[in-house]
Amino acid sequence: MRFTFDTNVLVYAFDRQQAGKHDHAVDLLDRSVALDVVILSQVITEFLNVALVRRSLPISSIAPIVQGWTEVFDIVVPNSALPHAILDLMRRHKLSVWDAALIATAEANGCGVVLSEDMGDGERYGKVRVLNPFAEANGRAIEQLFEG
Repeated sequence: MRFTFDTNVLVYAFDRQQAGKHDHAVDLLDRSVALDVVILSQVITEFLNVALVRRSLPISSIAPIVQGWTEVFDIVVPNSALPHAILDLMRRHKLSVWDAALIATAEANGCGVVLSEDMGDGERYGKVRVLNPFAEANGRAIEQLFEG
């Protein structure tokens, strides 16, 4: 099943301050390279904001990481139909504009799962299910993504 990551997974993969989540996020990304995984352009942009603006890291330390992700994952962008889907998700599920955009873009690109610790774990939004990859209870469901 095709899936994607929310920004927090990418941030943890870069941030060594939270060792357990860092190691797990790195493992998830490493294991995803050979799978049908996409990363949304919005997620890359949000990662850049966290790394460059909030953490004041130099572009020189961030650029190679982002370059690596763009070489191994398909980067997908919103299409012109998404504003309507975003508004519908916001209205029906009370999602923030950013979470609604993530879900709408994921669904438009055939992702059945978004790995995120920021949205309702186990929640379904249309055809997309959110799983918290850092919750032990989701271990089996996450492994099934990697087993195909």
